[in-house]
Amino acid sequence: KLQEKCKAAKDNPAKLQEASRMYLSSLAALRAAMLEANAKRPLQHRLSLNEIIDLSLKYKILHKLDEPARVSQEPKASGTGWRTITNFGPVARGAQRLVLELLRMTYMPAPFQFTRLGVHAAIKEAHRLITEEEHRYVAEIDIRNHYTSFDEQLLTHALPLPTAAVREIVMAASTQWEVQAVSPPFCNPIFHPTPHGIPQGSAASSAVAEWSVSKLEMVTVAVPAATVTLTA
Repeated sequence: KLQEKCKAAKDNPAKLQEASRMYLSSLAALRAAMLEANAKRPLQHRLSLNEIIDLSLKYKILHKLDEPARVSQEPKASGTGWRTITNFGPVARGAQRLVLELLRMTYMPAPFQFTRLGVHAAIKEAHRLITEEEHRYVAEIDIRNHYTSFDEQLLTHALPLPTAAVREIVMAASTQWEVQAVSPPFCNPIFHPTPHGIPQGSAASSAVAEWSVSKLEMVTVAVPAATVTLTA
């Protein structure tokens, strides 16, 4: 019911703020999101229902979400450099799923976004673009320092979320960072700073990234014997 109220208010900023605050303040909604996040964890690390209920009462996600979270650095897939990743606790993960759901209610993905489709559907859509719309070129664009570039004050004004949700859930401002001192497999002490901007490893961070990319404008550039659509 709370989700439906948020969907019904998505075109009215004032009503959406009120509906979102009610949704994020609901223990039932938080516990449901925690259960969904818990199901994705390895079996040996899953929490019992009683543990989820107890933890949901321990932290106030719109006031001070000071749940511990581990920060570590993982090698980038490119083989060059490191990426700071945060492993959040069960309450924060549940709160992040709520933010993800709220944000996805408020915008439509851009035509070049395939994030929500999943791998199989994305391949099917790419095949359709090639065979039916005769696209012939693919461009891969990497936004440098995308996550670390987000600013709390700017996001507070831009995102259709309560200010407290941006601060406590998206920016993880009150999180107790537990820095991992050793990076396997090298076992050498490496200083891992707490993440800047919005921390990677958060469902809320990926939702904000999707939301921001959906705001990019598209321009069509004519090239010999083809037309290429690029993002700007």
